[in-house]
Amino acid sequence: MGCPQDSSKAEKLHFDDVRSIAVKHAALGDMLLTRSFLLTLRKYLPNAKITINVVENYQFGIPHDLVDRVHVTLSSRQQPGIVARFRNFRELGPHDLLFDLSAVTRGLFGFRS
Repeated sequence: MGCPQDSSKAEKLHFDDVRSIAVKHAALGDMLLTRSFLLTLRKYLPNAKITINVVENYQFGIPHDLVDRVHVTLSSRQQPGIVARFRNFRELGPHDLLFDLSAVTRGLFGFRS
């Protein structure tokens, strides 16, 4: 259950108003499922620009033909400093919708706006 504020935003959302979408995934298995998800987004939200957010060390299989932009999140293996990580997360930019298909808790940190 989401909070009432979240549901009221969703109820007011109209497909024609969505201009920007971010989709996050983690590894190759996620990417296989992501392709059909992106096709559905294109079908129902044809005017939206789609950005896919990928982890630096999981870039195999990116469906470049279905997205307008690829944003690469720094790998935790590199252990970049906190300033570099914040800068990288902010490069994703604002979006009308966010779909996190990776289902990992650390992914939530990167999408706070």
